[in-house]
Amino acid sequence: MRRSIIAFLIALFALPCAASGLFSYERYYLFELVADADVVVTGEIVELEKKTFALRVEEWVVGQGADRIEVHRFVDWTCAGRWTPYALGQRVMLFARLPMSVGAPYRVLGSGGEGELSIEGQDVFARGFLVHGYEPEVLAVGDRSIAGTRIPAQEWFEAVRGFRRVFAWRRADPKPSRTRLNYVVDLGHRGDPEATEAYASSSTSARHLVEQAYTSNIWPRVREVVSPRIEDLPGFDAEEIEPTKVTNRYLPVSRMLFGEACAVVGDLDGDGNPEYAAAVHSVARGGWNKGSAWILFSDGAGGIAKMTDLGAATVGAGPEPESVHGFGASLAPLGDVNGDGVPDLAVGAHGGLVRGEATGAVWVLFMNPDGSVLRSEELICREPIQRALLVDGELSTSLIYGGALATLGDLDGDGLPELLLGGRSHTFFGVVPKTELIVSLDREGGVRWARGLGRADGFSSLRGFSKSYVGLGDLDGDGIPDLAIGDSGNAEGGEGRGGVWIVFLNADGSFREERLISDWSGDFGGLLLDDDRFGLALAAPGDLTGDDVPDLLVTSTEGIWFLELGRDARVVSETLAFGTTENHSLASIACGVPIALTGAASSEPSDERAALARGPAPLLAGGFGRGSLRCLSLARVLSVALPEKVR
Repeated sequence: MRRSIIAFLIALFALPCAASGLFSYERYYLFELVADADVVVTGEIVELEKKTFALRVEEWVVGQGADRIEVHRFVDWTCAGRWTPYALGQRVMLFARLPMSVGAPYRVLGSGGEGELSIEGQDVFARGFLVHGYEPEVLAVGDRSIAGTRIPAQEWFEAVRGFRRVFAWRRADPKPSRTRLNYVVDLGHRGDPEATEAYASSSTSARHLVEQAYTSNIWPRVREVVSPRIEDLPGFDAEEIEPTKVTNRYLPVSRMLFGEACAVVGDLDGDGNPEYAAAVHSVARGGWNKGSAWILFSDGAGGIAKMTDLGAATVGAGPEPESVHGFGASLAPLGDVNGDGVPDLAVGAHGGLVRGEATGAVWVLFMNPDGSVLRSEELICREPIQRALLVDGELSTSLIYGGALATLGDLDGDGLPELLLGGRSHTFFGVVPKTELIVSLDREGGVRWARGLGRADGFSSLRGFSKSYVGLGDLDGDGIPDLAIGDSGNAEGGEGRGGVWIVFLNADGSFREERLISDWSGDFGGLLLDDDRFGLALAAPGDLTGDDVPDLLVTSTEGIWFLELGRDARVVSETLAFGTTENHSLASIACGVPIALTGAASSEPSDERAALARGPAPLLAGGFGRGSLRCLSLARVLSVALPEKVR
């Protein structure tokens, strides 16, 4: 299923509109086509005119009319094209409007031509649509690839008729001001809800249409905000820390997200309280969007005792100083890399020139107990990484690194952590060769080896270059840490519902297997709606449930989900543990119980971890409103999600 979806997406996004980015339109969902059509008809094209074609009708699925009808031809435009040129003998299924006057042609629904489906033998091919329960396909037709789903024709015809029997609605009056253009509104049961459920059980296609209707933005529901709300919990705002340091006279307040990257660094000064790192990569300090980060010393009571300022100028060697932009775009705690008893930190910048090329920058910061930087090492300029970026002997310049980081734990058993660097494309055209880099560090902050991962490694899920990665620990029990990647734009189940990819790695950093958790996959049973963006940010709390298997925290626009995972990456249970009304502002989360950073990463529970899970272990949520961090507690996650397991 996963491989088919990948191929489906590759074909689906290979559209002229995708390349231009200048135009857009609202695609119909399948259930909207079924509801909004005046007639649904199947037949064979028997005559072609310049602007119309004649269809010899085989079956009136909805409505009735003549044995032959005239239909407006779909005209290719910037954002959409017909799957193949019109030709005599083609068989199609049409969702159409009645003629506007006697003798006028019928008009197919959809600005992208989605109301015209191809009939292939005994099947309907739903071009551009995923249908839950069927494998997506990519068909080659001439010199074009058609992405879609093959559905048994008679099953689909009955599903269309049945939907219109059990649901009621009215056609919408489109208004450009809507967040999403709805084609139908006031959707509800036509009669007894039990009749709807009986219809849903009648076929895979019927179940899919009911799922789409129930989770659409027009289905009547009251979605309550889960308590506690993140924004109501203790924390600290940007203004409370040092207002002048986070004020940006060049950017509007809405883009000032203090804490858009955050991390629990560890106990720097030995007082028993963990220190935090927080950043604003867009702040203008010393130049446009230079960015900055801070080390925040906890007072042990949810407040900040003092802070240390970090910036590109404080970290020393690396890219050309004037080229650095977006310092603090990503943060990752490393544990004690150099063995001096003080935890260290990785910081990324998504703007920076290395050897004259725009590749971004990543530093390993060796920290002092007072939060200052003892020394730093920049990674992108290192020879192993430069070799990993080579494509056909040339340095790949299609990606910029530094915008996303994750500490994986010790893959190769050398006692030091490996670090993942997520790439971001700065050109749409061409094939992006490597989307992620896995880097093995040495004690001095150098790079022992680096491996690029991309489509050639079987590793691409078209995540849109995620900014959310987290090392899970050893999920499958093979002694090697595993990885989670947020895919907040995933469209399984509906637009922008999101997902998370669980990636199993080998000791050398190569890809072994990946599995998806989403609205349709991985046994996830929570309610996701369109634009929920499940996977916006991730955090790994370790094993909180006592089953020796790491768990996962995932944000969406609704709040923070707790996922109890099985060793096969399927979801054992899920709970929305914290709610929010800030929606898209939740930029980052970070746990104070990181995976093991020395020796082979293990999911074995420790006394320390158990104590932290029961007590006020730090869980940070950053990036609200004008910018703030909120101090959550892993104990709260357990008490809400798994009360029977809290000891």
